[in-house]
Amino acid sequence: MSQKSRHSDTERLVRAQAVSSPENPAHVQGQETYGIVTVEEDAVSVNDTETQAEDVTRTSTRLSLRNASKIEILTFVSIGVVNFAGFATYSIISPFFPNEAIQRGASQTVVGVIFGCYAVIAFLSGTVLGKYVAVIGSRFMLITGIFVTGCASILFGFLDYMEGTTFVVFCIAIRTTEALGVSAYATASTTILTHAFPNDVAKVMVTTYLLFQQLY
Repeated sequence: MSQKSRHSDTERLVRAQAVSSPENPAHVQGQETYGIVTVEEDAVSVNDTETQAEDVTRTSTRLSLRNASKIEILTFVSIGVVNFAGFATYSIISPFFPNEAIQRGASQTVVGVIFGCYAVIAFLSGTVLGKYVAVIGSRFMLITGIFVTGCASILFGFLDYMEGTTFVVFCIAIRTTEALGVSAYATASTTILTHAFPNDVAKVMVTTYLLFQQLY
């Protein structure tokens, strides 16, 4: 009996060691399964955190007066006012300039050229400035465009002292310079608005166009 009991005790010890051994496939499989579940749970938690952060960023960059900061509102209003002032320079002379130009020796065709050169230069320069706005810098382009447009508008007021061919030449030169300035800051303002509101580009562009550019 003593030998049988010793033999049974020995078998129990061997079985216990086999079960608790790390080399046991079931034990190793359990460890690997547990490790996989832990990694998956960590990955899910990280993804949830990133998704929440993206949602907060999108919400903060949307065009909303409630959620927008003071800087965003000031940027939007400032760009709108600048665009309104720039495009107003294109049409503000329409009521009186044709008669004034004809009195100073310009023909109807020349008057049309003076008006048309503004749109042509703005179109051509806009394509070039849009390509190099990242190199030049949107802030520098905006400030430079406003300065050039302002100086050209002031010089346009001195055309009252000119007659004949001199009047026509300076009209075309000043309007061309004015178009370059407007094209510069209009391109820069579009870049600034798309950077400030990356998730609402279409809404920002439409709102700016309806509130400011349609007024002139």
